[in-house]
Amino acid sequence: MRKFLALSTIACLLGGCGLPIAFQIASLAVDGIALASTGKTTTDHAVSTVTSKDCALFRGLKGEEVCRNKPQELATRTGDH
Repeated sequence: MRKFLALSTIACLLGGCGLPIAFQIASLAVDGIALASTGKTTTDHAVSTVTSKDCALFRGLKGEEVCRNKPQELATRTGDH
């Protein structure tokens, strides 16, 4: 029984459930701002950084690939006119 309680407590803390309500609200606010300005949550940005791809977890719910290759940016040369 102790193992179960210990594992449950660890799972809640890792999932953010054990955090104080102020931190949960702040996290939701930051995610909302990121989603409104970029179309992706902070988790999406973190996964994109780690994988070096354009990732958005909601795409998986729509049956699309979660991560896509980033579009290639055209290199511009400065000083040539």
